[in-house]
Amino acid sequence: MCIMICKFHTFLVSPVTCADACNCYYHYKERVNIYECISADLRKLPGVVPMKTNWIVLKNNTISEICGSYKYSSDVSKLELASNSIESICPSFINSLLESHGLTEWDLSNNLLQSVAKDIQNVTKKIKLGNNPFVCNCDILQWMPDWLEYTTLPSGEHVVTDYKNITCNNLIQGKEKKVHRLKEEDLGCNSSQQVLVVKETMRRVNRSMNIFMYGRDQLLN
Repeated sequence: MCIMICKFHTFLVSPVTCADACNCYYHYKERVNIYECISADLRKLPGVVPMKTNWIVLKNNTISEICGSYKYSSDVSKLELASNSIESICPSFINSLLESHGLTEWDLSNNLLQSVAKDIQNVTKKIKLGNNPFVCNCDILQWMPDWLEYTTLPSGEHVVTDYKNITCNNLIQGKEKKVHRLKEEDLGCNSSQQVLVVKETMRRVNRSMNIFMYGRDQLLN
């Protein structure tokens, strides 16, 4: 009889077997099927996992990037990738995650991410991003601080559960480094100047369009 964990039977009948360096088991307390490869020197996500897998745990490996499409079934609700060497997440993977509607928890903490796409806000209910060497700039200021600090679940828990551990790696000493507390002055950003630049650009575009339309009308006449 299982007290906490035991091998689960769906793996025994699955056409995909558990990899030699991994463990596949049923966690009785959590009532989930787990595919676990910890410190297994994995360099990329496994292409397939056994049927009915609920959690994929790939901590402490050497995965450096996440590309391609998210290929796991909607049964997978948690993907743990903490403590790898992940430097980038391709847009194709984010886009396919948006379409999968299965993943609810994603752990990307303790990696080498310097930035993340804005669409990452919409891929899962809970996410961890702490202890990555984020490079903060005026673009990240437009969305990330508010997302980290104010986006919560109905329970009141933050969507980014470790948001207080998300810091800027590129700011000089004395400047605010916690991303959720960043302000324009911390990065030398000036929203009013940015607005003026946009308005000037639009003015020039409109002027060019007017000249083009006038020249076309003259030719037609």
